[in-house]
Amino acid sequence: MPTAMTTLARLEKHHMFLWAWGINGCFSGHRRRDVPIVATSFGLTAVLMAAGLAYLAAIPAFFAVLLPLKARQAIATS
Repeated sequence: MPTAMTTLARLEKHHMFLWAWGINGCFSGHRRRDVPIVATSFGLTAVLMAAGLAYLAAIPAFFAVLLPLKARQAIATS
């Protein structure tokens, strides 16, 4: 999280700080609750697979942050 916040600051994406903290808090809460349940029901491999899929799903969001704001708005309207 500190690396992500530093990257947002360097890219001058200050408007995304609140979203980043909110998403981090949401997923931290779910992980704390869901990991023991999934691990005891399906095994540690299932937990690691789910975590890997979550990171893969986040890759497009990472590259969207790198786009300038005007480019993202043009993509969203088209």
